[in-house]
Amino acid sequence: MGSCLAHINVISLSIIILKLKTRVMLKKRKVKMLPTSDKSGTLWLTPNGALLHTHVSGEFKDKCKPQHLYITSDEDVKEGDWSIYNWLDDEGKDNWKVGQIVNVNHVLMYLCNDFTSRSGYMPLSTGIKKIIATTDISIKFLAKSMVEKMNRSGYYRFDFPQPSEGFIRVFVEEYNKGNIIEDVLVEYDHKLVTIEDFEDQIPVTRSQEQIFLKVDKNNNITIKKIKDTFTRADIIHAFTSGHSMGKQGTGHGPALEEYKERENL
Repeated sequence: MGSCLAHINVISLSIIILKLKTRVMLKKRKVKMLPTSDKSGTLWLTPNGALLHTHVSGEFKDKCKPQHLYITSDEDVKEGDWSIYNWLDDEGKDNWKVGQIVNVNHVLMYLCNDFTSRSGYMPLSTGIKKIIATTDISIKFLAKSMVEKMNRSGYYRFDFPQPSEGFIRVFVEEYNKGNIIEDVLVEYDHKLVTIEDFEDQIPVTRSQEQIFLKVDKNNNITIKKIKDTFTRADIIHAFTSGHSMGKQGTGHGPALEEYKERENL
């Protein structure tokens, strides 16, 4: 035993967090309402085209068409992600589908298995929109467990984050006025961590940027209306705000492009 231990090289590793900056950032995202066969939800289109947000029963389930909301992004997709895609029908009309990104012979493909004429595997394209939140609880996302070594696969299935009840009510109200909400701002947590690693007693300083979808204790995301106009005061505030994570040591607020992204200018 002693001879085996003598050949193990032990490298000491310690990490010191030098600085942690956190702020909330807003990202533009899309909203899409799609029909579904799931009749357990609370969004229903009536025969006269009105949208209801309620539980229905009896004859209403046969007369009304169930719907789901999907909040999507143009982020790159990876295996296991769920996405929506406009798989045009035989007449070239819109035909949005919900599908999953799968690995086929080491190639990522989009799979929709609703057993219609427009289903099956399809190569990835720019038209695929990654789902980040939805009212559809039938789809799950995969995430690595914190206790991966105690789990055979290392992955668990989780419910997608959902739009809040408040947003759903606003969406329904606007829809019934003829204003279909398609573009929104979604809150993300933006963290910039400056750390110092010590490997073999040699200090190395690194910065790590981390951006996470902000989700509350009820698994709801925060959605805000896109601002249509900006006043001069808005712009001055952006460049004097102390909440920005602009360049260190410059004494200035965010760069113009960062502000446009964060404030939808």
